[in-house]
Amino acid sequence: MEKALVYSEKLEPLYQLAYHLRQSGITYEVLSGEMTTKARMRVTNRVADHTSPNPRLVLMPLRLGVGINGLQGTAAGGGANHVLFLDGYWNDATERQALGRALRPGQSRHVFSTKFLTYETVEETVLNRNQHKQHLLTELSGPGRPERGATPTTPW
Repeated sequence: MEKALVYSEKLEPLYQLAYHLRQSGITYEVLSGEMTTKARMRVTNRVADHTSPNPRLVLMPLRLGVGINGLQGTAAGGGANHVLFLDGYWNDATERQALGRALRPGQSRHVFSTKFLTYETVEETVLNRNQHKQHLLTELSGPGRPERGATPTTPW
């Protein structure tokens, strides 16, 4: 069964998405920093329950998705296999960590990541610059050197 973790930097896009999901009769769960730890654990347990098809979507702010405990069980072993970013985030490492929630040991399916960006915005510019920097880093690191997560060192 297909399940997705849906991230946004801000709450407003998540509220808008929740409205449209409700109108369409699609079940979802919301995780937010305003919830108690008990409430968040109830949500993650419902999502991780592989005997039930619902809910198939978990909506959460990006920063919460990186730091929340218990979400690994949601993603692994038949859990979420789609990760959707509704908007860009300035820190690539934070997005990779959020994506890592679905790439846990026990995940037996392919995981698909989709990032939605608005054309001709600052987000698009930042994405293009990050891709250019990653390309340069890959070229500079040479063969046999790590391509991802490498940190350039300054000789001075």
